[in-house]
Amino acid sequence: MKKGIILASILLLVAIIFICAIPFTVSPSDDTRVILEHNHETYIAPSCFQQAEITNYIEDSNLEKAKELGYVEESSCTESAFAPVKKPIVWNVLVKLNLIESPWD
Repeated sequence: MKKGIILASILLLVAIIFICAIPFTVSPSDDTRVILEHNHETYIAPSCFQQAEITNYIEDSNLEKAKELGYVEESSCTESAFAPVKKPIVWNVLVKLNLIESPWD
């Protein structure tokens, strides 16, 4: 009986370490906000908007629509703003539950 409890405790500890410590690559979700620049057929990260080359034909949208249209990143700023990050599983779960903000919000 005690061996079973010890084994279960060890497995639980390993699972907790796995969930909290091992990083996984996380990319921005399809509903991440972007600005579409229709004349240049590019999209812009909101944090890069001030330095972007834009015309007056822009639209507030999401990453999914930008990909659907085949638009590319407007600059290296947008590319780095939407770069995947390595985070533990627990971080991703907390983002999905809206308990913490993702870096792309």
